[in-house]
Amino acid sequence: MTKGSGYLLRMEGLCRSYRKQPALSGFLGEIELERGLIYGLIGPNGSGKTTLLKLLAGILVPSGGRIFREGAGREKKDRAEREVSFPAWSRENVVYIPAGERGLRYKNTVRDNVLYFSALKGRNAEETKALLTRYASFLRCEALLGRRVETLSLGQKKKASLLCGLCAGARLILMDEPEGGLDLDARGELKRTILQTARREGVTFLISSHDLLLFEGLADRYLFLLEGRAVFHNDRAMDRESLQAAYEKLTEEGRME
Repeated sequence: MTKGSGYLLRMEGLCRSYRKQPALSGFLGEIELERGLIYGLIGPNGSGKTTLLKLLAGILVPSGGRIFREGAGREKKDRAEREVSFPAWSRENVVYIPAGERGLRYKNTVRDNVLYFSALKGRNAEETKALLTRYASFLRCEALLGRRVETLSLGQKKKASLLCGLCAGARLILMDEPEGGLDLDARGELKRTILQTARREGVTFLISSHDLLLFEGLADRYLFLLEGRAVFHNDRAMDRESLQAAYEKLTEEGRME
């Protein structure tokens, strides 16, 4: 990882409510993302993980507060120069992959889904087709391109979603509970695919889950959430026992040290 290859996402007083019920309330935190790393977003159900991901992807609009991005070389520029319009950057560089089987157009083929979502991101069709050839080979899913999404297994749908994100030029891929409904073999394949994509293609992943087993041997860094607030960062990989201990401390005491 070369110096300057990362960027900072900063949340200041971020709020989002559903029917007057707050999911995030005055969220204050930052995530320093580095190219090609995998970040685990951990917290119990109802802690605000999905809401945070959707805000970062631009799917939801904050009820209050703001998100902004700082690029590399932050120490050399004043605040006005280094703050970048986050919504515009998110539309161009961030892809959100929802939990379960949602997100793809079921009556269309995988190839048509790739072209459709790339067009939504403003990508040139010829450029998208070139990326499709490259990434379909990389993900070993050439045989899926002509199939309608409704005929795919859940594991294949996850791979198709990832293909759509890569061909849309995503620099940051947000995955929400990607392991849900997958058997052990499909989980293993998904983890290997994410690792290879991050390391070889330099794509950054932010993955939410409350299933700690998913992150073993996968995540490089972590952000723990509880009741709509960031309570703990960890800038190193953790084994299963360390993750379990940290999670239990989080849920039992509501804080981390």
